[in-house]
Amino acid sequence: MEEIVFSQVERQLAAEQQLKYQGTARVELSQIFIDSLGDQEIDQKNVERLSQIFLKNGCRRLRIRNHVTAIIPKHCLDRACRAASVTSEQLKSSRQNPPLLAFPNLRLQCIHGKHRLKAAAETLPPSDRWWTVDLYLDDISLELRNALADEYGDEKHPSDGEIYRKYRYYQRENNALSQERWLLRLSENKASRIKQLNSTKNSHLCAALNKLLAIPGLWNGLSLGSMNSVMALKCDEEIIHYLTHIKNFWAALVDHDSDKMSRIDTHTVETLQLYAPRASDVDQKIVEGRILSGEVFSNFSRSERAAILENLQVNEDCEGVIPSLTTFFHDINYLKLCADGVERLVELNGKYPTVRSALINSFQPQSTGDEYLIQTSENNFRRHSGPKEERLMFGYRQLWMYAMRHYPDMPREIRCDQKSRTAQAKGRAKADDQVIFNMAVLARKLGFRSPQIMAILKESPDLKIALDALLRARKSSNYTYGDENLRTLSKQIVRCFARAVPIETTPALSRTGQAIALRERCGAPPADIQPLECSGIFLDQLHSPVVKQRILSSMEVRRSVYYAFFGKPSDSTLSVDEAYSPLFVPSTELDIQFQSSFHDTPFSDSSDSPFRDRPPVSGTGEERNQRELERHSRRPEQQHQQ
Repeated sequence: MEEIVFSQVERQLAAEQQLKYQGTARVELSQIFIDSLGDQEIDQKNVERLSQIFLKNGCRRLRIRNHVTAIIPKHCLDRACRAASVTSEQLKSSRQNPPLLAFPNLRLQCIHGKHRLKAAAETLPPSDRWWTVDLYLDDISLELRNALADEYGDEKHPSDGEIYRKYRYYQRENNALSQERWLLRLSENKASRIKQLNSTKNSHLCAALNKLLAIPGLWNGLSLGSMNSVMALKCDEEIIHYLTHIKNFWAALVDHDSDKMSRIDTHTVETLQLYAPRASDVDQKIVEGRILSGEVFSNFSRSERAAILENLQVNEDCEGVIPSLTTFFHDINYLKLCADGVERLVELNGKYPTVRSALINSFQPQSTGDEYLIQTSENNFRRHSGPKEERLMFGYRQLWMYAMRHYPDMPREIRCDQKSRTAQAKGRAKADDQVIFNMAVLARKLGFRSPQIMAILKESPDLKIALDALLRARKSSNYTYGDENLRTLSKQIVRCFARAVPIETTPALSRTGQAIALRERCGAPPADIQPLECSGIFLDQLHSPVVKQRILSSMEVRRSVYYAFFGKPSDSTLSVDEAYSPLFVPSTELDIQFQSSFHDTPFSDSSDSPFRDRPPVSGTGEERNQRELERHSRRPEQQHQQ
């Protein structure tokens, strides 16, 4: 497990707790008294509430979360153990069935649990008035006494991150009692998320998350309730990269010094997250002022803060939007929207359980040379030379870029009855068949082959629309086009679609004069901004140098999120080679076009016409429609084989 860096005070308290804990026993209520510490009064309403619970559901005294804590002199505990024939080892190892200890000449000093003890005294019968007590030596420090009161109590509700850190720390220290006690502070759902993380199949994801334990300031952003969505996304490689990016960013600020990392506090992280000082003059001024003034990194000296600022300005790991676990969970929602589209191209299974592994397995480039395609706009590509590994990497990234541009049109499921409560661009109710078809065509061009891709390519949206229009215009129960007419008219309509001229847009690298609120710098982009970003979400643009502006641009936000999940290539060498329209790409690369398969089929009735010598069209309109779709989906493959 990753080294968990606690502060010196935390380490001292943990060590003292481990040393002073003596075990667990059942003790008569009459032999326990409450240490009120002078400022804690009994809340009778709370006592009555607990009494009602005890009467209705029982006391459940043996549950760890219901234990109380007490301190006792060492010699008194030894005497009680001898009288009960209980060894010190048995006292520490019998939490499920603790022994009953008697203290005839002593009342244990309970430092927490007064309300439940008072309620127990009012509800339990005289013959059964005992409670489960965790015993500590009476020479504990005041700091540990206060910490135990917090740990055992329910007055404070620690964050998911604090609980997770303490759980992992005590796990490493083999302190099962404290480990279980912290886990019990979580809801059943959140506790199950930790158990999921502990499973073998999530070991790499868990290890990446645990690497952040060295930086305590990050953990207020942990959302255990969202971890189920994270693990179910099946994008482990991208998730692990983002978590690693968080660790590297903050560690680089302090030169990866473990002591300095342990001094990064929650206030610092929450104050600086989402700023991008390397991409915005306004952000740079704000961040520099807060660092140099000591508003953030307050646990560091002036010279240390100056060094942190220098690292922030020049270190390669410190580019882009400042990340945190808070930004991570928001950006995971964005990744899921994109993954809903990309997942359509492959089938995940036990051998290839993630989107990345499944797509890598489906990479089967047809050409044997070193050239591959770089998409420069929705309708244009350029050739580039590089090894197969580079072709695979950039092909994989380009599929995700397509999803980043078009995810609103590729939702996983229909959500007609759900209305978005935010202004962010989320998936529409129904997927656009043309958008999905174009993604499959792109995947094919880039060298990916899978049954799922081929199944999508068999469904030509243009032909489907053409046939549907003809059959809807004249009901088949009253009219017939005739077999030849139906085929010819369908071709003509599809050719009309092909007359549409693509509109090329200029990459929107900035939003001049329009500030982006911090809340808009993570998660899905706002609905009015997402379309503006699309022309810039291509490999050449995203891999270009950062364009620093006065106000952070939306494209810099998108670039930062992209690098967080997929990484920044050390040397992409994406120099412009030869550019061309997709119509002039070699046929081995473009055996299937973005548009329908017969966009470049002449209007002649030649012998190679796809409609010639076919059986008469019969059946319902839907059946004829489906048959025509299946026939024309096979034509590109037949042409390629010829």
